[in-house]
Amino acid sequence: MPTPLIQPSFTGGELSPSLHSRVDLSKYSVSLKTCRNFYVQAHGGVSNRPGTQFIAETKTSSKKSRLIPFEFNTEQTYVLEFGDLYMRVFKDGGQVLSGGSAVEITTPFTSAQVDDLQFTQSADVMTICHSSHAPREVARSSHTSWTLTTISFGASLSAPTGVSVSAQNYDATLDNRSHEYAVTAVDTVTGAESLASSTSSVTNNSLSETRTNTTTWSAVTGADRYNVYKKKGGILAFVGASDTTTFVDDNIDPDTADTAPTNRTIFNATGTYPSTVSYFQQRLAFAQSDNAPQTVWLSQTGNYHNFNVSTPLRDDDGITFTIAAQQVNEIRHMMPLANLVILTSGGEWLMRSADGVLTPVSIVMEPQGYRGANEVPPLLIGNTILYIQSKGSIVRDLSYTLESDSYTGNDLTVLATHLFEGKQVTSWAFAQAPHSVIWAVLSDGSLSALTYMREHEVWGWSRHDTDGTYESVCSVSEGSEDAVYFIVNRTIGGVTKRYVERLHTRVFSDVADAFFVDSGLSYDGTHTGSTTMTLSGGTTWLHGENITLTASASTFVAGDVGNAFVLTIGVETLRCKVTAYTSGTVVTVQAARDVPTAFRSVATSTWSKAVDELSGLGHLEGKSVSILADGNAEAQLTVASGAITLTNPASKIHVGLPIQSDFETLSVEHPKSTIQGKVKSIAKVNLKVKDTRGGRVGPNFERMNEFKQRAYEAYGEPTALRTGDIEVTLPSDWNRLGSVCYRQDDPLPVTILAVIPEITIGH
Repeated sequence: MPTPLIQPSFTGGELSPSLHSRVDLSKYSVSLKTCRNFYVQAHGGVSNRPGTQFIAETKTSSKKSRLIPFEFNTEQTYVLEFGDLYMRVFKDGGQVLSGGSAVEITTPFTSAQVDDLQFTQSADVMTICHSSHAPREVARSSHTSWTLTTISFGASLSAPTGVSVSAQNYDATLDNRSHEYAVTAVDTVTGAESLASSTSSVTNNSLSETRTNTTTWSAVTGADRYNVYKKKGGILAFVGASDTTTFVDDNIDPDTADTAPTNRTIFNATGTYPSTVSYFQQRLAFAQSDNAPQTVWLSQTGNYHNFNVSTPLRDDDGITFTIAAQQVNEIRHMMPLANLVILTSGGEWLMRSADGVLTPVSIVMEPQGYRGANEVPPLLIGNTILYIQSKGSIVRDLSYTLESDSYTGNDLTVLATHLFEGKQVTSWAFAQAPHSVIWAVLSDGSLSALTYMREHEVWGWSRHDTDGTYESVCSVSEGSEDAVYFIVNRTIGGVTKRYVERLHTRVFSDVADAFFVDSGLSYDGTHTGSTTMTLSGGTTWLHGENITLTASASTFVAGDVGNAFVLTIGVETLRCKVTAYTSGTVVTVQAARDVPTAFRSVATSTWSKAVDELSGLGHLEGKSVSILADGNAEAQLTVASGAITLTNPASKIHVGLPIQSDFETLSVEHPKSTIQGKVKSIAKVNLKVKDTRGGRVGPNFERMNEFKQRAYEAYGEPTALRTGDIEVTLPSDWNRLGSVCYRQDDPLPVTILAVIPEITIGH
């Protein structure tokens, strides 16, 4: 008697072959043997990966480039392509153009350097670091206007000029003393303070209410207050502030704990340029130069380009400190949480303030572990850091735990080590919406995906491939989803091409909108204007009769013969194939069925144009492509002269490289007693699916059966997506594995929620 055994979840993802016998693991019952071009959904099911939309070829296909996200807010987001000495811009699935040409700026970064760029962003300004270049800022002033400038460090306000001091009520018979003053300019909104002016001195007696010194100076643009300093004990100490350009000293005691800022020369030569950057507690933080690999520099509070200090130090001065460790391990990343988490090549450190507010004298450094991180920037997901260990093949998470009062985490690759053996993660990005997936590019050009929801203990890996190799990935928010962009290296006609491609959304209501091809393009003939179409001249109005189709504005061309127009009135549609061309407003057509009364001599503005030739595919010249035409999977065709010709015209067409998606369960296990090692047969399997169409099922990928799909659709309509149960009879097979395999070769969606095989157990 066959026994049904359900696997209701696949949140463990693809399990390493070395763990295929570990039926004792809790993850075994929710994992897979193969999860290729499928990805794990957080609620437990798996879905085949959508395709990628072709956007543009990179500027220089012969050289590597990199994608970096630029996000001003959730609505104004861009993807920046950094290549050999240039930067280009993409937005909302297209390349940003100006006057028909790609928006581009010149950079000093070579193709060999772009992978090592580190960056952070505040509003419309991104700060970029590389150890071979002075720090720079990318700034956006409009959709098409971008600049890259070298940062000028120091005070943003000019020091006051024209400083002079005059004495009031000087008495030559009394003591003579020299009084020396300097002035700084202050912007009270930003807190920025200039360097001190040149000093000016005057001779006077000891000061009093009546015997005073008056200092004057010239106004400074951008300043709304001025600080006045007086020399005492050889240093310029604070004596007061003024909202005007005049200050009177009537025997004010200088505060030697508050001195004038002094200039620092910083990041001005080879060997001193920082390699990583972040923001923390209203300070801009740089770290790790060639000459000082364990040093961190933080700006003045609120003055991001000012690293100046005073003597003695003030709370808002710039900060410099060096990690004291047993080994010299370069700082590779700084991640701002409640404290600043610093990742080095040899360990993880926590920088905090002894009293909660970061000052030059309150820094406390605490080691959190000694695993080390590699050069790929970590990901910040909620309050958890995901980073790659120093060797590049282990992914870890890191977050604060109350139990240990420290930052700790897990090895997230331990159950899928086969995906990373002999490889390193070279680029990755997190797409939170809609499925919380991390897309990771590996050094061999393959792609792995990690579905990660720490709060629900969900983390499962899957692997992905394409006709080519992945080289870079980034993610930005676009609409209701996080859009994922790739640079993919493809060989077209024997020539290396690097394309910027965007992972297509998987959200659609009509199967005709399903996009499951790589490097693909779409044709949509849906009419959105006011032009109407009217059928007339019918005698019998039967299928096959020549009738007239008239457009209210010039629409038709001679090349439309063989194409079709699909008219819609209410819930009914009628397909009309063009048999003869008369003019831009009149053609002869034949309806695909008897013409309903509702369409006879009735104008409609709801229509679409169906074509049988699709051009503009030169980026896939010579490639075999998969096609979804009006929701129907067509036979593969080869692109020639940048075009393909379909057997039948279609109004919605998606064309691109084929994607093969494979799903395979682990050897089935009985919950009461093990059946590993016993021969078994699965005669039938029940699949619980959602919005699914197509595919084949079998005990292995060599012996597979298709299942009935079409059921209640009207003639001419595409097969509907299936949600519910699909029962499939498998080819007869006895083996010791008891696996269920599912393969999707067509450009159609598949989501599997559960697998229920009916198993007969032998001896």
